[in-house]
Amino acid sequence: MLRFAQIAAHNSCLDESRYMVSIRLMLPHEWHLHKEVRLQALLDSPHAFGSSYEAEAKRSNSEWQQVIETALAFGKNHVYLAVSGGAVCGLVWCKLSAVEAGLAEIFQMWVNPKYRGMGVGEKLLQAAIECARNHSMDRISLEVTVTNHAAAAFYQSQGFQQVDEIGLTNVASEDTHAFFLQL
Repeated sequence: MLRFAQIAAHNSCLDESRYMVSIRLMLPHEWHLHKEVRLQALLDSPHAFGSSYEAEAKRSNSEWQQVIETALAFGKNHVYLAVSGGAVCGLVWCKLSAVEAGLAEIFQMWVNPKYRGMGVGEKLLQAAIECARNHSMDRISLEVTVTNHAAAAFYQSQGFQQVDEIGLTNVASEDTHAFFLQL
């Protein structure tokens, strides 16, 4: 009987280890990871983003590569990946505004459904917030589609306040709610 309990405990630990998630910066040559995760996100949550799977899937690999390499080349864009067992299971993009001093923008936040409710979103968001702080930003903005109540509740639980207008670069449209975090 003791042997069975030891095996069950060991198997339980193995199952939990597959959900160990680390957060890291995406490197410019890893554009293919962004493509893969972005397309997964658009398929999973088609109404949560300002683009569609159909539009993004038409991009050539060289377009994906150019977008990421250009974005990451100047130090204003920081893309964080959530990785578990070698597979990417989440993404968040933190952009330091070139228009409004002190403002960081968060977008393309997504967590694979298998990893939701496990703190992956919090880890990704904290990485983006730390990025903003480390670059002397004093506030963060983001937008959530009006139908994405779970995302709105998540951001509010993390200290974001819903506002009508954020600033020069990010104004809520009738399809989105704007959120703001003072650092």
